[in-house]
Amino acid sequence: MTSEIDLSICIPTINRARFIGETLDSIARQINDRVEVVIVDGASTDGTREVVDRYVTKYPQIRYARSDKPGTAPSNQGFDRDCNQAVELARGTYCWLMTDDDLLVEGAIDEVLARVDQGHDLMFATVKVCSVDFAQTVEPRLPKLTHDRNYDRSGWTSFVAEFGQRLTFVGAVIIKRTLWKARERERYFGTGFIHVGVILGAPMNSVVALARPLVMIRLGNALWTSRAFDIWMDHWPNLIWSFDDLSEATKAAVTPRHPFKSLRHLLWYRAVGVYTMDKFSQRLSAQLGTLHRLMAWAIASMPIAVTNALYSAYLLPRRSRPFALQMYALLHCGHAGVLTRGFARLRGIH
Repeated sequence: MTSEIDLSICIPTINRARFIGETLDSIARQINDRVEVVIVDGASTDGTREVVDRYVTKYPQIRYARSDKPGTAPSNQGFDRDCNQAVELARGTYCWLMTDDDLLVEGAIDEVLARVDQGHDLMFATVKVCSVDFAQTVEPRLPKLTHDRNYDRSGWTSFVAEFGQRLTFVGAVIIKRTLWKARERERYFGTGFIHVGVILGAPMNSVVALARPLVMIRLGNALWTSRAFDIWMDHWPNLIWSFDDLSEATKAAVTPRHPFKSLRHLLWYRAVGVYTMDKFSQRLSAQLGTLHRLMAWAIASMPIAVTNALYSAYLLPRRSRPFALQMYALLHCGHAGVLTRGFARLRGIH
């Protein structure tokens, strides 16, 4: 392997023995001497190390390290520290912050390597969203770009407004390593979105959004699913609205300041089973006015299966981008009944 590494694929992982082998297969088929893979394992206990060791033995471009943090449970703090450590260990000009259960599309690495000399601060990849077993394509292209888009410093706020919501998926981020290391990172440990903190910490001079899908996502396989309500109602908006250099309009384009004030949001999270009476009592009761509090309480009291069916009926006639993803989530959240399954079949989702 040469000493000139153009691309480091950085993978934080924990307890993904079932999936990480398939991820590494999709990468190993494409790597060459310009590419390395750096895996940082947050103390897995499920055989992840044994799976990865087989690839380390076979491919000199793959390196493996265990993080020294105590405990073994997946957490925001663990992800952020391991993600940062992977970049610290990397030697490439660019770091692709890849996930540990998704797949690279064939030719994805060549697509990125072809742009290394263009000197972008950030390359942002379009993704293909699939079922957990990749048997079904739920969304073939997200975001729906028809051609690459370039943004210079004067277009920075436009990039954030258009793509800020998509930055939540770390596997779409290919960032210049020197820029990552030059920016504040520890401030974002525990957010679960260290990459977003680094990216939005200051404007970038050159960003390209790549139209060709480069990653295939396993929809609904995230380790944080049980914490989804806290993440999207609290942690994510708090992070986005902490960036003083972004205008309120730009931040609002990414996420509402208080999404829990939206009854539709509460209905959605009740429908997938993560908004509960405990969440209402612990997080919302003291933050809402009387009428809104009563309605939020009523939503938390609704039977989940009923809410699931009602929300699927609401989605049935809607054809724009987010709704197929939501229908799939309703079907596979563990609370779908006959109506939801029927509506999903009408949409071609299974």
